Amino acid sequence: MKNIMNAVLFASGMIAINAYASGTTNLRPYGLLDVGVLRVDGLGTSSNLKALQVGNNIVNTSHIGLIGTSDVMTGHKFGFRLEGNVGLTDGSQINIASNGAQSTLFSREASVFYQTGLGTLTLGRQKNPFLTVPIAGDARGWANIGTANIMLSDASSFGGSATAKTGLASLTGGSFTNSLIKYDSPVWNGFSLTAYHAPGGLAGDVDSASVYGGHARYNSKSLTISAGTRWAYGRTVSPTRTAEADSLGAMYTLNKFRVGASVTYMKNPSVASNASNSSFNVKLLTAGYTVNPRLDFSVGRYVLEDEVSSSNGSTINGAGAIYKLSNSTSLYAQYARSNNKGTSGMAAYGYGFANNNSLSGGQATFPSVMNSSGTTQTAIAMGIQHRF
Repeated sequence: MKNIMNAVLFASGMIAINAYASGTTNLRPYGLLDVGVLRVDGLGTSSNLKALQVGNNIVNTSHIGLIGTSDVMTGHKFGFRLEGNVGLTDGSQINIASNGAQSTLFSREASVFYQTGLGTLTLGRQKNPFLTVPIAGDARGWANIGTANIMLSDASSFGGSATAKTGLASLTGGSFTNSLIKYDSPVWNGFSLTAYHAPGGLAGDVDSASVYGGHARYNSKSLTISAGTRWAYGRTVSPTRTAEADSLGAMYTLNKFRVGASVTYMKNPSVASNASNSSFNVKLLTAGYTVNPRLDFSVGRYVLEDEVSSSNGSTINGAGAIYKLSNSTSLYAQYARSNNKGTSGMAAYGYGFANNNSLSGGQATFPSVMNSSGTTQTAIAMGIQHRF
């Protein structure tokens, strides 16, 4: 409650300041609220365990934020973004962040940026830029139910024993990145570049606990292509690369139809190439059909493979419909099913730590919707979403 009051006071103060500021200064609140009814079959350690509850963040994650911009001089703009989670089922600041800043006021984003004709430089906690590459090939919009978002953002559901999972977020970076320096170029005839670096924190070793990455993107009316890479280093005196990830995503749109695909390869170079949990890939094939400006359908198949052991892996199939009541409010219906083998335990619905297999069946409560390794899970949901 204290954090919520602080957020309200902060927003009120900023709005009051803005009211007396010059016309070149702008402050805008924004947000997304997503809540619905969710039915899941196959929870915890028992494939027979079922649940029916009001669910939060079913298609997209509920959040509120503030973005402010100020014209410093002609062609130069300074700005900031502050964004935090909101739980619509109980009003809490739920933890859906799969990397850092958990259960804090601005757990999603807290950054400043400076924009000129040469591009935009952003510093602070930000959404993981690497994930924009596979997102480019997802016709289902990277939903929290029935997409590869569950796989590549998850921190707990692949490899290891049933009580000590190792998630792919350790290789992809998860949903968010702390202390990130990111540069976005201008767009040249549809082409743009992004480069980023998260410095480490160990004295005398600039690569320790650091991240380097970048991607290139082409965007036209009908075709989007994105390709990128990410390298991470461990906290050691002699730098050891602990994660490599490469991804290629593309989407083609023709009239009312769209088809997307992406492939992402991940490995941990600090362990032997044939060791457990050393390398994986995630492939997706998706499609969408916009019936009219109000109604949209989408389907997708997402496959996670262990490149060392073919006995491990997951497949998630998802489908959904979204109906726009207005430009800001939509109704949705979603279906997803996950099939796991070996030590994989991906859920059909979830985000961040949602697939924590160390929970027992009796502890499987929302949002800890998860699955035992080697089993299946089905999720069906209907809900409403509002953007402002």
